[in-house]
Amino acid sequence: MMPDNNRKRVGTPDSANADSNKLTPVKKCAPGNYNAKGKTKNCVSKEKIKQSAKNKAESSKHNLPVEKNKKKKLKKKPKIKRSPFSPPPLSPSPNTPNTSKAPRPDEAEKEKLRFDAEKKLLSGAKILVKNIEVTVVKLLGQGGFGLVYLVQDSKENRYAMKTEYFCESIPSRMKMEVKAYDKIANFRKAHPKSGMRLLGFYGSGAIGNLKFFLMSLVGPSVDSLIAKYEISFATALRLCIEMFVGIVDLHECGFVHRDIKPENYAIGLNADRRRVYLVDLGMVVRVLEESDPMPSSSKYDFIGTPLYAPRTSHLGNVQTRKDDLESWIYSCADLFSPNKLPWAHECDRQKVGDLKEQFFKNPSADILSQMPAQFEDIIRNVNMIGMTQKPDYKAIRDLLESAATMDEIDFDEPFEWELGEQAKRKDDSGEKKKRKKNRSENTQVTVDK
Repeated sequence: MMPDNNRKRVGTPDSANADSNKLTPVKKCAPGNYNAKGKTKNCVSKEKIKQSAKNKAESSKHNLPVEKNKKKKLKKKPKIKRSPFSPPPLSPSPNTPNTSKAPRPDEAEKEKLRFDAEKKLLSGAKILVKNIEVTVVKLLGQGGFGLVYLVQDSKENRYAMKTEYFCESIPSRMKMEVKAYDKIANFRKAHPKSGMRLLGFYGSGAIGNLKFFLMSLVGPSVDSLIAKYEISFATALRLCIEMFVGIVDLHECGFVHRDIKPENYAIGLNADRRRVYLVDLGMVVRVLEESDPMPSSSKYDFIGTPLYAPRTSHLGNVQTRKDDLESWIYSCADLFSPNKLPWAHECDRQKVGDLKEQFFKNPSADILSQMPAQFEDIIRNVNMIGMTQKPDYKAIRDLLESAATMDEIDFDEPFEWELGEQAKRKDDSGEKKKRKKNRSENTQVTVDK
C-alpha cells in the first residue's frame, strides 16, 4: 500500500532534512479557534507531545538554538560618549573579528611622531588635528601643565599647539580648556562680534597618551614684555583696557577665568600687534548667574596665583565674575607700580588675604598716585558687586575711557617692544631680575578640604 504523503506527521523530519534535524514548529490553536484540519486545540496527539519534548531535549544537549514563537526584542547598545581627545574610531577590517575592546591608536599616525629623551616633540613631527595636518616647527614654551609648540600646515599657516600627557594621578586642565574653547567657538559663530580677545580654536585629538589641541598663534606674554621694556603710563593704561575687554569677552561666553594675571595675556601678531588676548583657560568654570544657588564653599582650598588671586580664593570659596575683576585690579596696579603691592613679598597666604582685604577698605596712596584717578572709583565699584551679581561692565569701561581721554592716549601709537632695542630697560640686569624673582610664583591649586 502506497504511503499517503498528505498524512505525514507535523513536526516529524522528512528524509530531505533528516540530517539537519530541523523541525516544523508545532502551532497550537488559539482558544475558540480551529486548525486547518478542523480539529480543536485539544486534539494534539500524545505522540506529537512526546516528539516535541524529545526534540527539545536533543537540542539542549547539543547546545542548539530552540525556536520560539515570540521574537526577542533587541536591546539598543548605549551610545558611548567620546572624549574630545579620543582618536576617531578605526573602521574594522573584514578579516578582523569584532571585539568589545576599544580601538587601538592609529599606528600610521604614531609613526609620524618623533620625540627626544624628555618626550618632547621634535621638529618635523607631523600630527593630524581634526582635518588639518600640521608639522612641528619648534617648542614655544612650557609650564607645569603642558607644552606649547609652533606648528604649521601644508599652506604654511601657523598655529600654536598645546600638548599634555595623560596621567591618572594629575587632573587634566586641558580637558576643561578644550571644552571652553569649543563652546567659545560656537558662541562666536552665533555672535560674530563677540570674543575678539580670545583665541581661535581649530580642533583637538589624542595619539596614545599624548593629548593636544590647536589654537591661534599669538606673541609674547604681557608679563615677559614688561620685564624687558620700560613701559610708559600710556602703555600701562592701554594694556589695562585691553585686559579688561578680554575678561568681558570671556564672561559673555559663560566662563570665569580664575587666574587673571599679566602672564595669562599675550600680544597679537602682525595686524593684531596692538591687541591683547586672554589665554590659558585651563582653570575656567561656568559663570554663576544671580538665579543660581551659591555653593557654600569651593572644593579647592586655594586656586590661583597668590600675588593676584582674589580674596574669595583665600577664603576657600567659589569664584565668580567679581573675582576676575578683582584680580584684574591687582594686575593693573602691578603694571603702574611694579612690585609695590603691599603683599608682593609676603609668603603667608593668610597674611596676603588680610592685606588684600585692607587694600579694598583703604587703598594704598602710593599705588593710587601712580594710577589714573578713575581707578579709585573702579576699586569701589568692584568691591560693591554681589557674589553672583553681573558686574556693571559699562560703568567700568566708561571710567577707563575717561582716563584715556583725560591723558590723551593714542591707541595707534607703537608699543615699546615694537621700537626694539632702544626701548629696553636701561638697568636690565638688576630691575629685570628683580621682577622675574617676584613673578616666579606659579599658579597654585591646593585641595586641603
